[in-house]
Amino acid sequence: MNNLVLYGFEPSPPHRAVVLTLKILGLQYECRTVDILKGEHMAPEFLKKNPQHTVPTLEYNGNFIHDSHAIIIFLVEKFGKDDSLYPKDPLKRAICNQRMFFNSGILFPTMRAITIQGNVPKAKFDAVRSGFEFLEKFLEGHLFVSGNTMTIADICCAASAHSNTALFR
Repeated sequence: MNNLVLYGFEPSPPHRAVVLTLKILGLQYECRTVDILKGEHMAPEFLKKNPQHTVPTLEYNGNFIHDSHAIIIFLVEKFGKDDSLYPKDPLKRAICNQRMFFNSGILFPTMRAITIQGNVPKAKFDAVRSGFEFLEKFLEGHLFVSGNTMTIADICCAASAHSNTALFR
């Protein structure tokens, strides 16, 4: 056992991205639900683990890592069999990082705003559509968002994109 405990909320795209990474790596872990809709992320016992009160949070041997991207990078660097999910080549890694920053800075925030608000104002819908258009550009001529092999950027973008695909049906 790797002493991995994941604190998260299943509907959360960042939580799902970490779970996908754990499964791809074949790692055993314990999952503890932190229901953000009930305010459990603000409980004093959780704030000791993560003062930012965000999910997911990973506990590894008594240490806590916050932010899905930081967690995923840690997992693949610590437990990955090779560098295919997070390339060591500086150019490939820069492209992978750019796509993850796109996910955290553009794709996820636009979708999060829609998920939280319920009804979708046209401007927010258009922002999500724009995010999907960028994803399509990244995929032009490639199998995955940062090239022809799957990386952690694909895991993160897929988890975010999947949350709002129903908007475009």
